[in-house]
Amino acid sequence: MILSMLNGCPIGVTIFSEDLERRLYANPAMAKMFGAETPENLLLLNVEDSWCDTERLTQMKDYIRDGNEIENFVAKRRSIDGSVFWVTMNSQIAEVDGRNARIFWVSDVTDLVTALKGSDDDKQAISA
Repeated sequence: MILSMLNGCPIGVTIFSEDLERRLYANPAMAKMFGAETPENLLLLNVEDSWCDTERLTQMKDYIRDGNEIENFVAKRRSIDGSVFWVTMNSQIAEVDGRNARIFWVSDVTDLVTALKGSDDDKQAISA
């Protein structure tokens, strides 16, 4: 039941082991976002390769390991074909197959980031 809901979710969903070392699950939206043919193919990829700034990944992991959940964490990511895009991520602890895991909800916010990084005229209009 829960997997069918996650598989049909329009935003990217991925589940990691509690220690954040292994990706256990990815839904079709997540696979599409990163350019994987299938969610199973995405599971085989090294997660660090999808981060444009691995220091940002380290910050996120440290924050979670300190007992926090991330909310609207923005990061620049890379798809399989090398194209760059921006995401916002949220996480929560979840029980998967009787063990604690981390579920991440990931949305592509490239259009929003691009709009906010517009020209100086746009920035003045936004702040007015």
